[in-house]
Amino acid sequence: MVKDIEYANVLGQSLKLDLYLPSEPRGSGLVVWIHGGGWLYGDKRAERWIKRFQTHFIDHKDFNVYMIGYRVGESTAPNAVDDVICAYKKIISDASQRNFSTEDIIVAGASAGGHLALMVGLSANYKNNECVEKIAPKAIINIFGITEIKQTSEFLDKTKFFDASNYVKGWIGPEANIDLISKTLSPINLLDEIDLNVLTIHGTSDRLSLIHI
Repeated sequence: MVKDIEYANVLGQSLKLDLYLPSEPRGSGLVVWIHGGGWLYGDKRAERWIKRFQTHFIDHKDFNVYMIGYRVGESTAPNAVDDVICAYKKIISDASQRNFSTEDIIVAGASAGGHLALMVGLSANYKNNECVEKIAPKAIINIFGITEIKQTSEFLDKTKFFDASNYVKGWIGPEANIDLISKTLSPINLLDEIDLNVLTIHGTSDRLSLIHI
């Protein structure tokens, strides 16, 4: 494992990612994993999210795996989106230096991480970040990540889903213009002219699924 590869420094806060290497050399395939937590909490080394990755991707030990740390917390949007896009650019650079293939990259995430994985894949249409990388992922795996900000917020207000607070409003902040935020940070609005392979797993009765890469 290669710990704490810095990909950005924002106002003195070092943003980092970790690289997990196969126990035995098995090629140069790449998987990028983005943890969830409603954009409000979570960490790239949190046991919950590492176990969830290992559960979903049962053959993960055969791949080089990057796990991204990003800024979380109340009223921090769009930091998480900006961070993962910059992290992906660093991953392309780091992978090239290690002679990993950059032609077959899978970016995956669950919950908020699924949303962020989609934003990485669609970043060519996200105009607010200078880190956008020319080499796009080959595929995105979105595990119950949201695709539309405003509709998700309205759903949470209406249903009190899982008795949880409205984490969307928590992330964007009480003073934010949700219509503008939804327009710029909803993957569904960034699809124009981008050819991207996406596997999305959603459902009202889904439990954790096993995915063979």
